[in-house]
Amino acid sequence: MSKLIGVFTVLLLVFLAAGCAGGGGPSASTSPEGSGGRSGYDDITSFVFAYGVRARNVLDTTAGTFTNDMIGDPPVTVDLTLTPEEFARMVEEMERIGLLAYPAKYAPRGGGVMTPHMTYRFELMIDGSTRTLVWNDDRDASDPYAMRLRELVKFIREIVEAKPEYKRQPEPNGGYL
Repeated sequence: MSKLIGVFTVLLLVFLAAGCAGGGGPSASTSPEGSGGRSGYDDITSFVFAYGVRARNVLDTTAGTFTNDMIGDPPVTVDLTLTPEEFARMVEEMERIGLLAYPAKYAPRGGGVMTPHMTYRFELMIDGSTRTLVWNDDRDASDPYAMRLRELVKFIREIVEAKPEYKRQPEPNGGYL
């Protein structure tokens, strides 16, 4: 019996070590470079992208809305619809960085802790199901996967924040410490 417990303990340690050995980014076997095509990206029908402190700014392409975190005041939601070209460019950028290969809860290693920090949440509607990715960007991580996600966030925000519907919103009241 004690040998059996010892074997299970060793196996548990091996599995834990294998799980901790990854770099926190997409695995080589699931990266877009290894898939040979647009696997899954053509099937994205809509998405929700939330970002900011506590991910309170929300672009919802299903509802055609954008919710802006007003910090000290209640959030403001406006109608905001992407053009088919804007939507396609965002999906192409998701594919470029290999977003579907990221784990559901992305946590890069290294760097100093930042506070307040940005949180990002992607909910991708793919062929009738939802694929979610959450990242608390609380580390000054400079690994390539973190950098690519930040590029995607910047890309989406630039498109959203250039739209007249976004520009007509009032300025948030206050700030985060």
